[in-house]
Amino acid sequence: MPIELIVTDLDGTVLDEENRIPEPVCHAFRQARARGVPAIIATGRTLIEAVEAQAAIGAEEYSITMNGAFVYDHINQQPLSHAIIKRQTVLTIIRLLESFEEVFFHAYGNNQPICSEKTLRSIHMSGAGPAYVAMYNATQKVVPDLIPFLEQTGQEINKFFITTQNLDHLNLIKQYTTQIPGVRCLQSLPRGIEIIPETVDKAHAVNLICQHLGIGIENVLLIGDSENDIGMLQLGGISVVMGNAPDHVKVHADWIAPTNTENGAAAAIERYVLK
Repeated sequence: MPIELIVTDLDGTVLDEENRIPEPVCHAFRQARARGVPAIIATGRTLIEAVEAQAAIGAEEYSITMNGAFVYDHINQQPLSHAIIKRQTVLTIIRLLESFEEVFFHAYGNNQPICSEKTLRSIHMSGAGPAYVAMYNATQKVVPDLIPFLEQTGQEINKFFITTQNLDHLNLIKQYTTQIPGVRCLQSLPRGIEIIPETVDKAHAVNLICQHLGIGIENVLLIGDSENDIGMLQLGGISVVMGNAPDHVKVHADWIAPTNTENGAAAAIERYVLK
């Protein structure tokens, strides 16, 4: 079946280790669009964190962000879907995460990452690379204390992102999260996990976009690399997984591309769209 739409993850897929999209990858997306095949990002990031990458590959009409918690129609400037975590659950999660040392985390709300001053001090011990630390510092809102801020403002939260070099801490957080109703935990980076509403994921969001555009899933090229991409890779379109992905993600691929640093997304577009 001819490809009519490309849905791509960002981190570990089109972005390199310096948080940039190589020119060959950008060129491949531009060539696909010239042939009438647009792209949509499906990322764990918020819009504010994804806007540069979105513009670089020309995927500016629709977006799937926060792992499907926020699906946005940029043409009509309105959300197609918006899911939040219940307030009491948000407070429970914050108390859990604040009980760990050397753990950096954001709460995501109003399309912006928010962290406390105390948590911010852990960012350089989290294992995040310099490019990601720079992005976090440029995009996040820093508040004195997260819980009082949320109680005073009524800010709704869509998801949490947690990163640390201490993998034992990361595994414990994943285990504890399974006991919290209404949310689930996904691995999005080797040292990063995300807590999202249990009712949403990238697969749900991709289906929503396809219905909105009248495109069959069999006509979609899906590109990813992480655990949080598995749902959309299983939808029934053409699934491409980066060579840098873990083995339990690769088993869901129709084709395993070169790594993200070897322009794997460009190779996928060349193979399934441009040829």
